[in-house]
Amino acid sequence: RDELTDLVVRLKTGGKLFNEMVKAQGAKLNPNNQETIRNFNQANDYLIHKFEEVIKQIKQLQVENMEKQKLIVSEGK
Repeated sequence: RDELTDLVVRLKTGGKLFNEMVKAQGAKLNPNNQETIRNFNQANDYLIHKFEEVIKQIKQLQVENMEKQKLIVSEGK
């Protein structure tokens, strides 16, 4: 989970930096490059969203596992 959280932060930071660099190029970009940038941003946003979903699922599974462990311990007494 920590690795995925770190990856999300890196994707967000890298995407922001990339777009700042693109903006610095301004009108120098041809339409093909503009389309490539749009596609990259869509893919980056998709990955960030999916990794955040996985992180949420991992947290939920950890909570469920802790609850099961507590139940096992309480039944054993």
